[in-house]
Amino acid sequence: MPVCLKVPAAHVKSVFHEAARCAEQFDTRIRAVANLLIMSTLAIRGIAMAPLPISIIVCELGAAVLFGLVLDGIKIPVFARLGISRVAARETTAERK
Repeated sequence: MPVCLKVPAAHVKSVFHEAARCAEQFDTRIRAVANLLIMSTLAIRGIAMAPLPISIIVCELGAAVLFGLVLDGIKIPVFARLGISRVAARETTAERK
């Protein structure tokens, strides 16, 4: 016997929106990894450029990750100070109600 649930249309819409957003993030991550692998392979093999040692590629990747972490650490307090963080947006929304 089939079960029929009454779900508001707004909830169904938000579920599909969330699923699409998750799929988009997953796709973006796959592209980023693919780009890293392709660029690293080209640099190591010396295709269209002088070949680079693996140690330089690893150091470059490490520096990029470290730079990203530092920027994330700086971004959080700056965004909070400017009032553009998610927490600040929730607080102003709660104040309006």
